[in-house]
Order: sequence, then C-alpha cells, then structure tokens
Amino acid sequence: MVSYLRRFRISGRILAIIVLMLFSIAAVVTVYWFGTLSLKEKAAEETQSIMIEGERKKLRVATHSMALSIGSAISHIAYYQQQIELIRAMVDEIRFEEDESGYFFVYRGTVNLALPPKKELQGQDLSANQDANGVFYVKEMAEVAASGGGFVRYIFEKPGAGNQPKLAYAELIPGTDLWIGTGIYIDNVQAKEEAIHALFDTQVKKLTLGILFGVSFMLLVIILPLTLAIRLSIIRPLSKAITVTKQIANGNLAVEIDDIHSDETGELNKALATMAGRLTQILEEIQETASRLAASSGELSSTVSQISSGASEQAAAVEEISASIEEMNSTLQQTSDNARQTEKLSEEASHSAEETGTAVEESIATLKTIADNITIIDEIARQTNLLSLNAAIEAARAGDAGQGFAVVASEVRKLADRSRSAAAEILELSAKSGRVAEHTGKTVGDTIPRIKRTNELIQEISAASKEQTHGMEQINQSMLELDRVTQQNASASEEIASTGKALADEAERLRETLNYFHTTERKELEYGSEA
Repeated sequence: MVSYLRRFRISGRILAIIVLMLFSIAAVVTVYWFGTLSLKEKAAEETQSIMIEGERKKLRVATHSMALSIGSAISHIAYYQQQIELIRAMVDEIRFEEDESGYFFVYRGTVNLALPPKKELQGQDLSANQDANGVFYVKEMAEVAASGGGFVRYIFEKPGAGNQPKLAYAELIPGTDLWIGTGIYIDNVQAKEEAIHALFDTQVKKLTLGILFGVSFMLLVIILPLTLAIRLSIIRPLSKAITVTKQIANGNLAVEIDDIHSDETGELNKALATMAGRLTQILEEIQETASRLAASSGELSSTVSQISSGASEQAAAVEEISASIEEMNSTLQQTSDNARQTEKLSEEASHSAEETGTAVEESIATLKTIADNITIIDEIARQTNLLSLNAAIEAARAGDAGQGFAVVASEVRKLADRSRSAAAEILELSAKSGRVAEHTGKTVGDTIPRIKRTNELIQEISAASKEQTHGMEQINQSMLELDRVTQQNASASEEIASTGKALADEAERLRETLNYFHTTERKELEYGSEA
C-alpha cells in the first residue's frame, strides 16, 4: 500500500485526502439521512403502539370510573325504569375527543339501554349487529364485560366520516347486571400520530439542515482552508528541498539553504545543509588522500621493482642451494645404505660368534664327559689287572690244572695294562683339548660383547644416517617451498607493481572526478598533480 502511494506526488495524495474527506462527509450525511428515515419508520411504529396503549389505558380508566359512578348513583334507586332514566341522563351529555366522537353506551346483555348518538336503537336487542368484517361487536363486548372487562376492535359508523375502525372497552357496572362501554375511532389516533410525525419530520429537517450547515461551514471555512494551508506548508518546503537536492546532485555544494524551521521539512533542509558542509569537508580530505595516494603509488612501484629484482636473485640462490642439498642427500642416502649393510654383517658375525661360543661350551662339556668315562675305564682296567693277578696266583696254586687259566689271566692283565695306558693317553689328550676349548670359549666370550657393541654402534650410525637423511629431505622440501614462495613473491611483486600503476591511474581519475563539485567559494576544486 505504501509503495503504491509513493507512485503519486504528495500534493496529489493531499488532494486525494481532501476528496476522500468530502466523500466521507457525504457518506456520513447520506447514512444519517437514511438513518433518520429508518428511525422515522421505527418511531412511527413505536408512536402508534404507544398511542394505542395510551388510548387503551384511557378507555379502561374512563369506563371503570363511569361504571363506579353509575353503580353508586343507581344503588339508592329501587325502580328499574328510574335507574335506566338516570343512566341515560348521566351518559347523554358526555363527549370526549376533539371531534366529540367519544361517548358511553350501556347494555343489559345484548339489549341497548343508552346510546346517545342513536337513541332510536335504545331498548332494542343488537346481538345480531355485525360490522363490515363480520364481527358481532355487541355480543363480543357483552362477553368480555361479563368475563371482567376487555377490548374489542370493530368497524363502526362515525358521524361525518362514514365507517371507521374503532377500539371499544366494556365492563360490568358494580352491583348490577348491566355493562357499560366506550370507544375511540382509530382515525383519531392516526390523526394524532400524523401530527406527531409531521412534528418529527419538521424537527428532523431542522436538525439535518443544521448539521449540513455546520458541516459545510466547518468544511468550507475551517477544514478546506486549513488543509490547503497544510498542503502549501508541506509542498513548498519540499519543492525547495528537491531543488536544493538537485543542485547538490549536480555538484553545487555552495547552494544556500535558508528555509530552516522546526518541522520535518525544516529538519530535512537542516540535514541537507549539514550534508553539503560535510561533503565539502570530505572532498577536501579526499583531495589530500588522492595526492598522498598518487605519491605512495610511485614509491610503491619503485619499492616493488627492487623487491622483484631481489626475489629473482633469491630464487636463483635457492635453486643452487637446493641442488647442493640434493647431492648431500644422495651421499647421506648411500652412507645410510652402507651402514645398513654393515649392521646386517655385524649381526651375522654376532650370531656366528654366539653359535661358536655355544659349540665350544658343548665341546668342553663333552670332553669332561669323555674324561669322566676314561677315568671309569681306567678304574675298570686297574681292577681287571688286579683280578688277572689274583687269577694268576690262583692258577699257580692249581698247578698244571691252572696252567691254561694262568695264560688267560696273563693275557687279560696285558690287555688291562694296555687299556690303562690308552686311557691315560686319552685322558691327557682330553685334558689338553679341554684347556684349548676353554681358552677358545674365553676368547669367543670376550669377542661376543665387542661384536655386540660394534653392532650397537653400527645401529646408532644407521639411525643417525636415517635421521640425517630425513632431516635433509625436510630441508630439501623446505627449500623447494622457499623456492615456490620466492617465485610467488616475484610474481606478486610484478602484480603489485601493476596494481600500483593502476592505483596511480585511479588517483588521477579521482582528482578529475572531484573537479565536478563546487565549494562554498563557487570555484572549481583545484588539485595538484604531484604523485
């Protein structure tokens, strides 16, 4: 909605408000007029109902009062005919309503006893009388009177007006079998109602004219002039503000703004004046900044050229260092491989030495076992020699019978001697072999720790070579990264040099753009071309 309204000028919107206000007033007046018509109809209905109810009360009260009066008057009369004459005399001269169409009538059952407008009907039975709608009004009034009193509507002739609707009330006269009634013609009520309606119409018209006059007076004398004045108080300052804004947009910052009041348009003009002053300050600051920027751009280009040259030299040096590191890395890799091979050979020698030591220990144990066994054999040979000696002694005692046994015993002793000699030689050889084996085992035992230490040193050398190789690889990677960064710096230096030139060009264009504006002296801003 707001966006749609912004398509129209403010003056058009204010005029639209005025037109809308006029239409609203016209709508209110129209609604008021039709409201008064509807109110008039409802008032007519209410008035008729109220008036009819008022007439009903009046008829009831009048009839009841007359019934009490007649009952009291005839209660002291003994003769019936005298009572009738008194009743006729009492009701004959009574008239009410402005046209004197109201009167009382008295009946006994359906026999009329007193009827002032038509005395010729007195004494007659009128039960057969009915109106144009077929209502037996005398019979019905007799019935409602006998039941305690009530109303009956019917059509009856009105003197000088013909047949008219009539509302009648009837009730019994106290102390008698007579009933009295009276009625009014509805056209009388309607006449009063029409008089009230005419008065209501007159008052409504006066009130409507008064409202129209008041609204017209307010509209033409107060609202419309005030609205036009408000429109002018808004449009004129806004037009001036638009003019000032256009001049500022055209670069004239020296425009004079003197329409400064306390309303919103005055605040707008004040803001425009502040903006013009602030723009002047900003332009001066931009001019200074542009001059400094141009100078800095030249310095930046010179510095970047030096950086670019240094970066190129640094890149060449980095490439040479990278080549040297690559050769060193290859040498370290070869050393590491040799260390790994030496470590492997050392481990094999260590294992061989350990196996030799184990074999020597087993040989010493075997020699000891052999020595022990030889000692047993020597002991067996000694005992065998003793046994053969004993056998020879026994054979000598036996004489010729033991001659053969003696020979056997001699041979056994010889074998025992040779066995002891052989055992002694073996024992001596085992002892020598044991001493040699023990010396060899000791030598191998002393050699194994040295081999292990040598192996540990080789492992440390191999680990150190690995670490050196890894370190050189990291250094080589860092040098490659340094070379890449150096190349990037060289490329960035060239881009910065190009950017510096473009920045100097932009500063020059900025100075030319600032010449579009005019300061308070209404002179074109002059900017130096120093860079």
